Amino acid sequence: MISSPETTRRELLGKVLRLLWLQWTELGLSGHGSHSNPWVLDPEALLLATCHFGRYDPRLFDEVVDWLGTNGGIINLQRLKNINQRLEFFQEHTLSALGSHLCGKTNLEKWKSVILTTKTRNQEPYFRDGRTFQPFIQVSEPDPAFAKNGWLRPPLSFSRKSRAVHGNGTTRLLIRLRALFGVNARAEILGYLLTHESVHPSGLAASLSYDQRSVQDNLVSMYASDLLVLCKKGREKHYGLNREAWLQLFGAKAEIPVWIRWPWAYRGLITLFDGLEGIPDGEDSLYLSARIRSFAEKVREDLQSSKLGWNLPSPTLYPGESYVEVFLEGVRKILD
Repeated sequence: MISSPETTRRELLGKVLRLLWLQWTELGLSGHGSHSNPWVLDPEALLLATCHFGRYDPRLFDEVVDWLGTNGGIINLQRLKNINQRLEFFQEHTLSALGSHLCGKTNLEKWKSVILTTKTRNQEPYFRDGRTFQPFIQVSEPDPAFAKNGWLRPPLSFSRKSRAVHGNGTTRLLIRLRALFGVNARAEILGYLLTHESVHPSGLAASLSYDQRSVQDNLVSMYASDLLVLCKKGREKHYGLNREAWLQLFGAKAEIPVWIRWPWAYRGLITLFDGLEGIPDGEDSLYLSARIRSFAEKVREDLQSSKLGWNLPSPTLYPGESYVEVFLEGVRKILD
């Protein structure tokens, strides 16, 4: 039996929150569980996804803030802002509140760059109940930094339970590269080249959410080291490197890690989660089909772009109300 949209949404939230917990724990968050997949984790995409789904798990959100108090220096803020703006995560007000806390309670002055200087907007509860999706309204003492950015939540404090993250292990490849080369575009460029045969600068820039000119300049400069290789595919110049030799340096001798396009994966999950909001059980099937079709193609494209192997059937292949059951079954397979 196919679950209703509301039940599917509730189960989707549970699965996504578990995925976020596992990935943060792998990065040093105080928690339980292990991450067994050879995926390269993406701290910026993970943080943006947590700003959205963490509203339904206050403990996760506050543990992540605590992690930032210890490890916030390894976040690439320029890339964070690029992803947030270009992929429309719409998390600038939450990031601004986080920046105020990190600048005020730690020595992470670089987080000033995400603090907004605009006037206070209308306030609404930040956290929501993960079972009913309703907001937690009672906030006796609002947090000033969040209130200034339009959010009502209890005062935030750092527990200092999160440990400093180190770059050992396949999933932490980007962390290791940033520790070695600095928190800059070159770390991401090298990480991508380590997990791909070769790439054209424009494709690399799009995947990493950087300007093409910046990526091109970095590649030309890095190529002068003789540690990159240049090959032609038609009229295009593609860059690559000897991955096996480089991976030995980073302790990934057994297998080449898998580069996942996490910004697109999480954007697809957010679009799916938000699209299922407010669709009551027992709704007219034609209306339900129209609602689902309004966001299904965007979700499908993002999940396919993520390279996770998550696929949904195209709505163009199924006329009328027949797409409802096909779509919900496709979501079910992803959840499983």
